[in-house]
Order: sequence, then C-alpha cells, then structure tokens
Amino acid sequence: IYSIYFVFKNKSKFNNCNVIKHNQLNGIWLGIILKYTLKIKLVLRTGYDFYRFSVYEKKSKIKKFFYYNLTRLGIYFSDLYTVTSVSDKKFSKNYKIKNMNLKIRRNWVENKKFNNFSQRDALRVLSVGRLEYQKNFETLIKNFENSSFEIDIVGSGSLENELINLAKSLNVKIN
Repeated sequence: IYSIYFVFKNKSKFNNCNVIKHNQLNGIWLGIILKYTLKIKLVLRTGYDFYRFSVYEKKSKIKKFFYYNLTRLGIYFSDLYTVTSVSDKKFSKNYKIKNMNLKIRRNWVENKKFNNFSQRDALRVLSVGRLEYQKNFETLIKNFENSSFEIDIVGSGSLENELINLAKSLNVKIN
C-alpha cells in the first residue's frame, strides 16, 4: 500500500517522463498507475517469468495463481512486453491476452566476432547475473578458452559448480 502512496505523493517528480520501463513484475502496479496518471507508455521487460518458474519449481497453487494473474495484469496494461528468448515468447501464449505487443530482447552473450583482444589494455572481463541457463555464461566462458583473460562473475545460482568446472576444463580463469 505504501508503494501506491509513494507514486501519488511523488507524482510531480515523474512529470518529465515519456515512458515507464519496468524490468520485473514486482511492483508493476506502480508502472500501471504512472501510465494512467501521466498518460504515457508502459514497457514491461521480463527475463525471469515468475509464473513459468513457479510451474517448473512446483510452487503452491496459490503462488502460481498469484504469479499468473500478476503477469497477465502487467502484460494487459503494457504498451510493449519484451521477453529474452523464443521459449519465453512461446510460453507467453499461456497468458491468453489478445493483441499483445510482444518482442524478443535478448540479454545474454551471443556468438559474435570479437575485436582483437591483444589491442586492449586490460585483460579482465566483468559479468553480473544469475548463474542460470538463461544468462548463457557457458558461451561467455567458451569464448575465452585458453586466453590470458580473467573473468570476474558476480552472481549466484544453480550452475555455479558446473561453470567452475567448465572454466577449468577450458583453461579459463574465473573468479
């Protein structure tokens, strides 16, 4: 309830905004309120689908119901809804919302041609994120196989030990 009060109390601080971009479903009601009080567009970007993961993780029916409806609410009121993968896009059909403006905006490392690293001054790379399949740290590590670079990864997750072992097997220095 305080979050809703915060929006109305501080509404004037948002007057110069043209778009509200929400990066998670938590607090989406704030974006919806701002969208209508300021008469601007709302973009919802999710890389972690609460409902989808509640199904995979076999959460309670109450949590699944809550996450499903929170996601539907966010998508319904968004002018643009972006997901990070084709599988998330396909899964979005479960929300049964007509005329959903849905786009894929990837957020992981892709295989691309890299510049010649020998021309750089530093030999360190920093990456931040959950150590989960969606973040594709495996590709990041593979791209630095047998190099003199050192990768600093800030994050935790279920793939931590797997990524450490992969780095060792590919002669990649990671912290």
